[in-house]
Amino acid sequence: MDVNKWIKRLRKSMRSKRPPLRPLRAAYIAAVSLVALISVGALVFAAHQAAPSIDAAPVATAVVTKATSPAPAKKTNVAVKARSADAVATAQAPDAVTITGCLEQDHDIFKLKDTSGAAAPKSRNWRTGFIAKRSSSITLVDVTNRLKLGAHVGERVSVTGALVDRELQGRSLQRVDASCD
Repeated sequence: MDVNKWIKRLRKSMRSKRPPLRPLRAAYIAAVSLVALISVGALVFAAHQAAPSIDAAPVATAVVTKATSPAPAKKTNVAVKARSADAVATAQAPDAVTITGCLEQDHDIFKLKDTSGAAAPKSRNWRTGFIAKRSSSITLVDVTNRLKLGAHVGERVSVTGALVDRELQGRSLQRVDASCD
């Protein structure tokens, strides 16, 4: 076989069998890519707007009145410090909320699903395009086992307590319905 023929065959096989892109086709691809990029950016922006912002807890200042009877300086300072500490502690304690939902158990964790109530947290989902808000599940905390949560699994219950970061520290529990239908 001649070397020149071999080189010609090699060059012929190396040529692209695909025709070059036409200018309109390249513009179409660029436009579709730009629209896709803008759509993804809008979804990220919507998800960012839906996320709850974490604000610093307001600092409570205690107003202390002077005692009417004269007292030693040490006792007054201790009393003032105790009063201000009590005022700050009560100012930072979360308010009691009542949330109704279906009680479910996952190993040692109890959750309220399909929640309702004025203070029930809402969340957004990718299935609705982050537009619609739905009820989200809440973890129930009962350290002393006073509420007997295990006896109410599968029932619709109303729990009153302090809600902190989607954890409800239950104080009281009432059965609303025998089943979660």
